[in-house]
Amino acid sequence: MIIREASIYDCKDLFEWRNDALTMSMSLDSTPILYENHKKWFTKSLLLKSRYIYIGELNEKKVGVCRFDILDAKIISEVSINLNSHFRGQGVSFELLEGAIKKFKASHSLDILAKIKRVNKASLKIFKKSGFHQRTLFEDEIELILPENTLKFKSITNDDTDDLYNLLKIRSHSISHTTMPTIDDHKEFVMNNPYVHWLKVSHINKPIGTVYISENNSVGINVIESYSLPIYISQILDFLTSSFKPKQEKKSLIPEYFYINTSSDNLKLIEIYNALSLEKIQVSHKIIC
Repeated sequence: MIIREASIYDCKDLFEWRNDALTMSMSLDSTPILYENHKKWFTKSLLLKSRYIYIGELNEKKVGVCRFDILDAKIISEVSINLNSHFRGQGVSFELLEGAIKKFKASHSLDILAKIKRVNKASLKIFKKSGFHQRTLFEDEIELILPENTLKFKSITNDDTDDLYNLLKIRSHSISHTTMPTIDDHKEFVMNNPYVHWLKVSHINKPIGTVYISENNSVGINVIESYSLPIYISQILDFLTSSFKPKQEKKSLIPEYFYINTSSDNLKLIEIYNALSLEKIQVSHKIIC
């Protein structure tokens, strides 16, 4: 697919695509527009330094449009995409979005925001396939972000002991301990490495948490409070499911899937899991002896 900048000769096509019945039903603004108003908007848009409009073409036919609006803070850009109705169902939306993002990012290092109606499952699937992560959940729309600086993951070694201890000291919620272990106990724990996979999570070279997978396919996610947000938890979950496979099922011992253990008082994280559509499967209670 060829991705090019829009020109005044694309004005009528964009107008027709915008007023398409299905497009309007899935748009956050479903009001039909008049051609004269559209023409004024489009002519002005081509001159704006904060707006970039790209057209995708296949075999010299216009596939659709992808627009980027750099917001006031100039640290984020909002993206929207619309397809020529004649190309629906042909699997070209992902290619259009990917190509337009690549062209935009060649000259802009920004987070990219997308706002999509919750009922627009097809668009949600395409954007998530392109690396977007859910930022928050509204009643009618979902905000997704393609972050410029993604989370980084590395397997934990003894060299990470100090970072892990510092993260442990500021942890707000815990399942494994009620009192802070000594540094010696902590070092011994790290050296023994009791998990199948144990990873340190960092953002812009700053350690922000850990994640582990146990022998029974249970997962533990521990991140500092300021990173307990859907956009970061989503990245962790995507990394886990794309990098590792659950251990083989053993009836009554190991389920066939990964599952997350969460402290019952960590209501914020539980709310995020619900927002990300994770299925609730059990509730655990401690027996006091």
